[in-house]
Amino acid sequence: MTPPIVKRYLIAFDKYKWIGLASFGLVVAGSTVVAMQPEPPTSYIASGALTYSGPPVSFSATGNEIQQQGKELNEEVLLSNQIIAGVAEKVGVKPKQLGASLALALPKKNAKSGELESSTFELKYVDSDAKRGIQVLTELMQAMIKLSSDINTGRLQAIIQKINDRTPQAKRELQIAEKKLEQYDRVERTAILAAENGSLLSAITASQNLQRQIQLTISGVDGQVRSLQNKLGLTVGQAYVSSALSADPIIGNLRAQIYQSESQIAVLRKDLRPEHPTMVQLLRQKQAAEELLQQRAAEVLGGDGTAAPIQGSVAGIRTQSSLDPTRQQLANQMVSLQTQRETLQQQLTQEVQQEARLRREYALIPNKQLERSRLEQEVGLKKAIYDQMQVKLTDAKTAEAETTSSLSIARRPAVTVDPKPPKSVPITLAVGSFLGVLIGGGVIFLLGALEGTFKTREDIRESLKQREVALLGELPLMPVDDLEPDAVPVVFSQDSP
Repeated sequence: MTPPIVKRYLIAFDKYKWIGLASFGLVVAGSTVVAMQPEPPTSYIASGALTYSGPPVSFSATGNEIQQQGKELNEEVLLSNQIIAGVAEKVGVKPKQLGASLALALPKKNAKSGELESSTFELKYVDSDAKRGIQVLTELMQAMIKLSSDINTGRLQAIIQKINDRTPQAKRELQIAEKKLEQYDRVERTAILAAENGSLLSAITASQNLQRQIQLTISGVDGQVRSLQNKLGLTVGQAYVSSALSADPIIGNLRAQIYQSESQIAVLRKDLRPEHPTMVQLLRQKQAAEELLQQRAAEVLGGDGTAAPIQGSVAGIRTQSSLDPTRQQLANQMVSLQTQRETLQQQLTQEVQQEARLRREYALIPNKQLERSRLEQEVGLKKAIYDQMQVKLTDAKTAEAETTSSLSIARRPAVTVDPKPPKSVPITLAVGSFLGVLIGGGVIFLLGALEGTFKTREDIRESLKQREVALLGELPLMPVDDLEPDAVPVVFSQDSP
């Protein structure tokens, strides 16, 4: 049984065989024309090689870094439009033609280590002129070497420019940090050093020892004052008043006058009455002397405008001013001891305040040390950055004399003939005939498929099946040419029941 596709193709071939034969003929004619073409001109392949290289002598790390970066050039950079156009202009070749005839094979990197497996990469250029091929490849290699040198120099200049741009700011920041540290040291460095070398603790200890000595001295003075108070029966204030009044010569004279008047009155009282003029005169003299004594005592206690007043009362002035030299000496000694005690007490108060100040200062020492450490660390960081920039700048300037191209010529261009096998006319015609058969048959099949008509009963069945139409049966093909019209009424009569 013949397959449906073969049936369809045979029907289409019977209908479009001339179109298929025409397609076959065109293809065979084209292959004949190709076979009869003359041999193309000889092509020459100019090949050369470049390699990665570095400067002969290198003393700078920056130079080595730039040389390493120069080994990362890719094909887009090496065969850029600028390079192609420059070389094409020199050798008189169109840039598109030159770019299409070039081939560049870069060294591959190791997938595991990431390092280059080779430092050499190949360059090839195909041309019909051997001399021009060498010239093109030579100019191209020189342009690549110059490009690498320009890129390395540009990178180095960019590094130097960037460092020069950042150096003033880094210098200002370092100066500001140093000034802060200097100002802090002027104020707090003395206290920090005193704490670090132990002098501050020594001062606190010395202040405590001195306070104890002063307290002991005050205790001794208090003991002496109490002893003198017991001997005199006077307080320090009373002893001071009595000593001052007893030491005044005017008070002494007035007291002597009073004693003299009283002595005369006592002697004359036995012989004279109180109304006697002599007795009256003596009483008046005594009264006047007592008034003067009161006034003088008030002047002495008030300081008479030249000294500080003395706290005391003029009552009992004769008793208060009657100290004998021995008691007066003891009173003066008591007043001196009281003055000494007040002096010692003031010294003790000052030492207590001094100790408190030293303790507060010592309590702040850790914070001051931390603050100074922070300022010192900031200066160190700024200085490290500035020094690093200076080292990098010096290294970059040293690299100026070392920076060269990262590429050099590993193999100069050489020309070889591009071998091409000669054309075989029988093979070309055979291939053309085979292609003609395929194309002609394909055209016939394509035209038959584009008709859109059913050519076999299988096509009808498939179409009905796709449209979900039930197939009840098939009408057979009957030979009706020799039959009467009434013999087959189903086919010929429209009114057939």
